[in-house]
Amino acid sequence: MAVTLFNGLLKRIRGLMGTHNDSDEGGDNFNVESQLQALATQSKSFNLDPSTNAVVNTTKRHVYDVRWPIEVVEVNYCPDGALVVNGTNYAIMSLLKGNGAAAAATTVASVNTAAGSNWAAGTAVSLTLSATAANKKLAAGNMLATQIIKYGAGGVAVPKGALVVHYRLQ
Repeated sequence: MAVTLFNGLLKRIRGLMGTHNDSDEGGDNFNVESQLQALATQSKSFNLDPSTNAVVNTTKRHVYDVRWPIEVVEVNYCPDGALVVNGTNYAIMSLLKGNGAAAAATTVASVNTAAGSNWAAGTAVSLTLSATAANKKLAAGNMLATQIIKYGAGGVAVPKGALVVHYRLQ
């Protein structure tokens, strides 16, 4: 009876959040903890269209107002075009956390195009999460922003694409 009651509650919560899935309900292997963890993990996607000028920085761009406490657990960028890694002319793409006031933003995650593998259209690139746990936790009222800073005389053209932020409700 407890599993049936929980399944009904889970359906209602998922229905409200638009994440209902009948395939993971019931049975002897039902794991309440994994169900709650899956329910609490969500994603947001933001389309980015950085300057195609290789030497122009993309200024900080506000992309999301946080409505409830979250922890960012993974960030990926899926470019629409290719980017060739270059140790001299490169860019750093960052996901930033701000408090909405004039205080400086902190880095949640970033990727540096000076090293690693070349980017291919449609292939996700992982951003490295901050090693500081507090930088990945956002309170209600915080804001997420993106920024691309370019280095070197020749710079690099960062292709437009989608930034996907995976987070867990706190």
